Amino acid sequence: MAAQTQDAKLVHLNGVDFLVDGFLFKRPEVKHYVLTHFHSDHTVGLTRGFDSGTIYCTEVTAALIINMMGVDPAHVRALPLEQTVEVQGVSLTFVDAGHCPGSAMAAFEARRAAGPTKATKLAPGVDGVILHTGDCRASNDTRTQLQRWLAGRSVEELFLDTTYCSARWRFVPQAVACEWLQEITRRELEREPKTLFVVGCYQIGKERAAASVAAAAKSPVFVEPRRWKVIQLAGWGDAELCEGQRLWSIDKEGCCVWMCALGGLAHDVLKHFLDSTKGQFEAVVAFSPTGWSWSKGMAQGSTGCRCWAENDGRTRVYSVPYSEHSSFDELQALVRQLRPKRLIPTVNSAPRAVPTDRCARGVRASAVVLHVAWA
Repeated sequence: MAAQTQDAKLVHLNGVDFLVDGFLFKRPEVKHYVLTHFHSDHTVGLTRGFDSGTIYCTEVTAALIINMMGVDPAHVRALPLEQTVEVQGVSLTFVDAGHCPGSAMAAFEARRAAGPTKATKLAPGVDGVILHTGDCRASNDTRTQLQRWLAGRSVEELFLDTTYCSARWRFVPQAVACEWLQEITRRELEREPKTLFVVGCYQIGKERAAASVAAAAKSPVFVEPRRWKVIQLAGWGDAELCEGQRLWSIDKEGCCVWMCALGGLAHDVLKHFLDSTKGQFEAVVAFSPTGWSWSKGMAQGSTGCRCWAENDGRTRVYSVPYSEHSSFDELQALVRQLRPKRLIPTVNSAPRAVPTDRCARGVRASAVVLHVAWA
């Protein structure tokens, strides 16, 4: 979860303040707010009555906060990815963060004036990028797109999503986790052909996990009307399971895959789901797709994802290491690629920043574990 501290939110450049996912810290002198994506720990403090300035975000995120939260469009500036806007002499650009639909990293640039700025402590006259990752899955594709956009420019400060910043979180790439979801789905259908599958999710995110289960089960995914609205606003509404068949449905009829909140995967809830189908299904299998489930035993593949079964095996829960945040290896690769002058952790953060040349001396735990990326 994103740290609710101003140090992880405030970008100060050329005398201009930007609050990134920092609506809790809004104040009269700040007129520029950046929202990296539509997750509740990043919109905290944002209400439909917001009138404190301009919110800069991607087109998908703009559609979501306007239509789902009621934010006045007059206070929202939607930007396509990689299209730059000038804000009081500072260039702001969004680059794909590989997290959830509409998520983006925010890149700030400006040529420094005569002296170093107090907030960034950069050398006079230096050009460079301040990059705030928001929440990020720094996969190979995401890093490649970022490197292409940077085109050789240096990153002076990196506000980094350090959710999984520990060497124990070396979970598999998202595509591999999706393959595991499909393998488990097929095995469960062999065990009991009349199985209902439930995929845990947030208000937005985990769509790829649900689509993977749907492909293996050869079934559309049932979603509640509110979630369907979010999916449409996020640009996933026209997704197809196969040619001519929609991936999503708001009718349970003909669907053996459902999406529900991650917090709703308890066995008593699953038993209620099963009973409500009145004999249509004989078992229910739930997936909790999260990187926190990773363990060394999963190195053997999908068979390492243990099943927690109750109700005589009729309700079954698998935790699968599908994550929309970076693994530790991906964090290392990103820092190695960017080589920032300063690194500001945005999750589990304490001091504002750590000069990266001090990491080896153990100044800051969440930065220290990235130090090996510099070897």
